[in-house]
Amino acid sequence: MDKSNDEKRKIGEKKFIEWLDKRKIPYMYFDQSFKTFSKKFLYLLKRPDFMILIPNLGFIFVDVKNHTIYKNRSGETIAFDIDEIKKFKKLHKKFGVQIWFAVCHESDLYKNWDWISINEIEETDKKEVARLDGKEFYTPQLRKFIRISIEEGIGKLFEK
Repeated sequence: MDKSNDEKRKIGEKKFIEWLDKRKIPYMYFDQSFKTFSKKFLYLLKRPDFMILIPNLGFIFVDVKNHTIYKNRSGETIAFDIDEIKKFKKLHKKFGVQIWFAVCHESDLYKNWDWISINEIEETDKKEVARLDGKEFYTPQLRKFIRISIEEGIGKLFEK
């Protein structure tokens, strides 16, 4: 039986917390309940799942996704809702904090995290936009992501 989106989200966040704790990465988890934040965020901005501390860099926001990898003519891709990305862009511009997406996959037993920054998604080519049921999605190629295994630390994001 397929898991609901909410179940997948909770599993992804749980696995991410396990990875953060294992790697001793300091973080704050933001409960996504509507009662825990200003209604202004509902309409103007998107709230990430985590704020994590990167030594000598500062804080970054991270939104965890538990998504499927799709194959198209250009290769493997992951879909991101364009409306959600627009709200994250507003958050980025308002607060100036880097925003990253950490994507896990049930298909690889949650052994890797594929990371992509909001800046990289902003540079998504027009041919990497898909439409489904009246909604638009950015579909950046998996090769644009930085893969971090559950055995690696977060420093890999900043090596390039």
